[in-house]
Amino acid sequence: MAINFVFLFFIHKISCQIFRIYFKVLFSSFKTFIIKPSPAPATNTIKIISAISRAVIFYSR
Repeated sequence: MAINFVFLFFIHKISCQIFRIYFKVLFSSFKTFIIKPSPAPATNTIKIISAISRAVIFYSR
C-alpha cells in the first residue's frame, strides 16, 4: 500500500514537471513566433510540443 502511494506520488511529481516544461516551451515558442514569424522554428516547436504532450498522455495513464 505504501509503495503504491510512493509510486503515485512520484508519477504525480513527474507529470507536474512535464507540464511545467510543456508550458515553458509553449510560452517561449509563442514569444519567438510573435517576434519573428518564420515557419522553420514554428514547425520545430510544434514537433517538440507534440512530443511532450504525447509523453504527458503516456505517463498520466
